Amino acid sequence: MPHRLAYLIFAHRYPQQLRRLTDRLRAEGSHCWIHIDASVPLDTFTPLFAGQSDSTFLQQRYRCRWGDSGLTTAMLAGITEVHRSGIPYDHLLVLSGQDYPLVPTDTIVRFFAENPGVSFVHRAGMDETNNAHLLSRVERYHFRLPFNQILQYPGEPRQHPVKALAGILLKASGRLPLPRVLPGKLKHHFGSNWLRLAPVAVEYLVRYAAQHPEILRYYQTAWVPEEHFFHTILFNAEEADRGRIIPDCLTYSHWHRPEEMYGVPLGMQDLPALRQSGELFARKFDITADSAILDALDSLP
Repeated sequence: MPHRLAYLIFAHRYPQQLRRLTDRLRAEGSHCWIHIDASVPLDTFTPLFAGQSDSTFLQQRYRCRWGDSGLTTAMLAGITEVHRSGIPYDHLLVLSGQDYPLVPTDTIVRFFAENPGVSFVHRAGMDETNNAHLLSRVERYHFRLPFNQILQYPGEPRQHPVKALAGILLKASGRLPLPRVLPGKLKHHFGSNWLRLAPVAVEYLVRYAAQHPEILRYYQTAWVPEEHFFHTILFNAEEADRGRIIPDCLTYSHWHRPEEMYGVPLGMQDLPALRQSGELFARKFDITADSAILDALDSLP
């Protein structure tokens, strides 16, 4: 029996690129579950997938704006739906619509088949990093205001007078206790949200989140919570309960490049580094900026 991969893909643009990705991932027993951001019409994408029985569009959609809790909620809902769908899988891989494989699909399938029951989740313990920026994400409250403004409480010493006034009012209300305490005596963890999960980890994650909704509520006012919520649940658990986890997401990203290149999509100039990376996937790609890189990756042995 082939090793069955469930791909949970989050996309908000580039329908043709998404279709190309799912075509490249196609393998016996594998299935793609696709979440399209609620801010864009679903029918921008669905016509390209007519007759594709191995691709399913999630009907429950969420607005996923960078930094807020939308993606965390969407990921948890999507992971739960895949797990309860009745369609069997041996690993669940979370991707974005701008990810792309660096190796042939059979190599990906073989890799996970050789690691049954093992999850791959990049992590960094918050106490280990002692990073003030990361700690501020989870130790302060964050709210999205009109015009895409972010209110952080407690705020920085120097901030816009309106935000400073809002902070004074929030403090006076007494509704946002400080210091923030993560429920359940859990320790914060951080890592890439591109998860590669074995069923035992998915089962634990879904069950724990359902039994402890206060954890999601806590992270709904954190910043970039998708890089904390899942890791905190999984890495506070015993290995006997959530299975073995190797701290690696198997993905080459723009963070591997010089800082001035962070905002530039991967392109042909990155091909040597991509080939030498040893990773299974990379991100981000943009066919409107450079489609030749995808052609080059498709031609690699």
